[in-house]
Amino acid sequence: MDIKNLIEEYLDFLRKGISYRQLEKGYEITTPFLDDNNDCIQIYVDDIKENEIILSDEGVTFANLEDGGLKLNQTRKQLLYMITRAYGVDIGENNCLTVKSTIKDFAQKKHALLQAILKVNDMIYTTQSRVASMFVDDIATFFDNNSIYNIPSMSVRGKTGFVHTYDFVLAKDRDFPERFCSAINRPSRSNITSTIFGWTDTLPQRKQESKCIVFLNDDNKISSTLVPALQEYGIKSILKSNLNTEETMRNFKTA
Repeated sequence: MDIKNLIEEYLDFLRKGISYRQLEKGYEITTPFLDDNNDCIQIYVDDIKENEIILSDEGVTFANLEDGGLKLNQTRKQLLYMITRAYGVDIGENNCLTVKSTIKDFAQKKHALLQAILKVNDMIYTTQSRVASMFVDDIATFFDNNSIYNIPSMSVRGKTGFVHTYDFVLAKDRDFPERFCSAINRPSRSNITSTIFGWTDTLPQRKQESKCIVFLNDDNKISSTLVPALQEYGIKSILKSNLNTEETMRNFKTA
């Protein structure tokens, strides 16, 4: 893999896919990433005071989840806080996802907010039967039940300077290299693309034998193009339906 070219291709994808317009107060930034309604995710520059910028989603992420039938009870809000804290994002008034930035940190903070929006969209079940459950919990249980030691919710800085957050990181041992693991509850082109960029940006800063493993929830049918896309970039994918199989265990334990 030519990591430099891969990163440049992704950044070019962002440059061509991002647009903005000035509002009465601040700006609206439209990204090439899609939400659950197949609408482009938008980020708002709400305020600029000297060297402080406030970015937000204007509450759209939570509003879309509620429109899809999700009730934001206290238990689910606690789960949402866990996700947003991992990206340094706050939940403000009217359930707005917000982050403060300086002019220097604008690109990184916008990236963090976008990742948080994608993760909130991805990690929440809208079915009433599993209101308080998350796919990442299933993976944590799998690791715990099999004594697979890991570091949860670890952030690392990539070659571009962007910070990428992984749900689990497994340290190098005698039999395996360092492994970075992400859980994707509802695989889509947007979150797969984001995952690929995160890994191609992370790898140059780690040992070359480091690996990335992505867990995909296949409760619903996954597009046939997504798994090959991960493979193309050297990323191992594990389906939820195969989580507790011997084949999966061979990725983590030799015995």
